[in-house]
Amino acid sequence: MSGFTTGRSANVDAAVPRIGYRTLLLGVLLGALAIRLALVAWMPADSIVTPLSSDTIYDARAYAEIGRTLAQHGEYGYGDRLSAFRPPLYPWFLGGIFAVAGEDYRIVRIVQAVVGALACLALAGFARRLFGRLAGILAGTLLAAYPFVVYFTSETLTETFFIALMAASFYLVVRTVQEPSLRLAVAGGIALGLGALCRPPAFTFALAVLAAAAWMGWQRRLAIARRLGLCGLVAVLAVAPWCVRNSLLFGQPTFLTSYSGLNLYKGLPGKGNESSIDDLGYCQQWIEDGARPDLPASERDLDGRALAYWLDYTRANPAAYLAQKAHDVRQFWFDFALGGSLASFGGLALLASMCAYLGCLGLAVAQTVLSWRRRLGYRAWVPWLIIGLAFATYLPFFAGKRFRVASVDPYLIVLAASFLADRLRAWGPWPRLRSRIAA
Repeated sequence: MSGFTTGRSANVDAAVPRIGYRTLLLGVLLGALAIRLALVAWMPADSIVTPLSSDTIYDARAYAEIGRTLAQHGEYGYGDRLSAFRPPLYPWFLGGIFAVAGEDYRIVRIVQAVVGALACLALAGFARRLFGRLAGILAGTLLAAYPFVVYFTSETLTETFFIALMAASFYLVVRTVQEPSLRLAVAGGIALGLGALCRPPAFTFALAVLAAAAWMGWQRRLAIARRLGLCGLVAVLAVAPWCVRNSLLFGQPTFLTSYSGLNLYKGLPGKGNESSIDDLGYCQQWIEDGARPDLPASERDLDGRALAYWLDYTRANPAAYLAQKAHDVRQFWFDFALGGSLASFGGLALLASMCAYLGCLGLAVAQTVLSWRRRLGYRAWVPWLIIGLAFATYLPFFAGKRFRVASVDPYLIVLAASFLADRLRAWGPWPRLRSRIAA
């Protein structure tokens, strides 16, 4: 693991002076904040729906319903019925805003603009730790203006918080490997735990950190293994109270949500909310309807019913299931549309989002090939490990662009930024430009 801080990494850091790096980083933060505030400034304060909102508005209303219940009654659920259907972090955030300022979505969006700008700093720090200061600045800049990510700033959805928490956790985990600090390990574990409370697939990364600690301990790299082990353990402990609460609520072991089985069901061919009533005896809308006090069974039992259906279907129809997953792969990687009235811009928004994503994907692949040919070490594979785990975690479920944007695109940006940084260093006028940055 010492390769993080030796050899080429030291030369990369020398490419951008420290004072210039901090100044540029401040520029990235302010630029990202300005872009996001400019977007949310003209959004309505009294409506969860924006002129750009797409079909994801149902999820937004579900989060808002829990936030409203928290603000009014101090309970997590829908109306008088306690729930564990949605992960809690984002509804807690909404409930806090609603309790203090009322149901003002402009404040929600302004806070998300700040969180989105901070995500650019976190991703810049992660890229810098892997590929140096110049790559860090470029990664933060690309994320600041990335159309998919900017779009979600105005939506009442988990994307903005999840991107920030995961970028921060990966930055802290890498620093934990590089520096002998238990404080960094604890901070990284807290960020991973909060990420899992925002979106349960983040727990996959916490388990991966624990697995890495176990492997490194077996390899006798005990100092780093202890720090990684602490990081993973803190992440597990961070989500444990919520899991205990859910288990006590339903009287049987329940993990982060009672939504997993239904989500797997929706990943089957031709299945969705409409078919679930016939197949499972309930649908998502019933669970998230605060006016419906009773369900056919507890959320946990209903979710077990959906999981059993998924298992039976995949065993009986493996070819159809694999064909659906092949379709989901295409949907995951090559869905470009944003949403709502963006189509009315004559296709410019769609074109910009396509160019941004496909450009980052192409540069990420090019950088990985070059890293392999030049034997630059495993640092280029760290973002691909994140990407691979995210993709593998989401694929069995109902997968689409939303899930890729939050969990994959930022790390394609990191690799693209590394490629651009290498090209910039090879550019003739770079030494002169570097001296101006230093000044």
